[in-house]
Amino acid sequence: MKTLKATQFNPSAGKVQIFCRIDGKFIYFKFNSNQYASQMIAQMKNKGADIQLGKHNTWIRIDIIKDNDFVKFGDVELNIKEMSNEQIEDFLVNFYKQKYEESKFQVEVI
Repeated sequence: MKTLKATQFNPSAGKVQIFCRIDGKFIYFKFNSNQYASQMIAQMKNKGADIQLGKHNTWIRIDIIKDNDFVKFGDVELNIKEMSNEQIEDFLVNFYKQKYEESKFQVEVI
């Protein structure tokens, strides 16, 4: 399991932090009212992701791959059946790290 910590200073919202844990094909977001996290979750839900709220409303588990054989992320299509959980996890970490950096977040992989 790897954790992404994305931080950005926004003049209107102040310091914005997003914590995202990736474990194999599952993505976990720390539950908060952050507009960026809420936007990302809404986009994933619109694309058919399975989203479950954890106990005590602390984390949200997102399964964007579900039982699909092929999944497209941006311009890259993954053949999930030919990938290990570790390969999927590494791809997701790199993909979301890049997306946060494109949005001007400072990103740490923990």
